[in-house]
Amino acid sequence: MLYLPEGGGTGITSLDVPRAEGKKLILACSALHSGLRAWLRGDDDQDLIRFILLECSRDTIAARMTARAGHFMPASLLDSQLATLEVTPDLLRVPNDREPQAVVQSILQLIS
Repeated sequence: MLYLPEGGGTGITSLDVPRAEGKKLILACSALHSGLRAWLRGDDDQDLIRFILLECSRDTIAARMTARAGHFMPASLLDSQLATLEVTPDLLRVPNDREPQAVVQSILQLIS
C-alpha cells in the first residue's frame, strides 16, 4: 500500500520496508513529465526504479477512454496529456495495442 504520511508530509514511507527486504514492487501512475519521474526516483539507481511507457496510437487511447464509464479523466484531456508526455531514454517502452495479458507478459520480461 502506498500512502503519504498523516499531516501532509512529503515522504512516502510505506515503500521503505519492502525495499529494504529486497522485494520488487510495481506501482502505476501517470508520471508524464521527466521531472516527476526524477522526483519519484530520488536518489535511487535508475536500474532500481524503472518507468514503463505503454505505447499505442492516440486513436486507440481515445477509443478506450470514451468506452469506459465513470472514470475521473475525461477524453477531452487526452491531447493535453499527450502533449505533456516526455519520452526519455530511460523509459521501457511496451506496445499497448494488444490484449492486457500480452502487455503484462511483455512488462514481466523486461523487468525480470
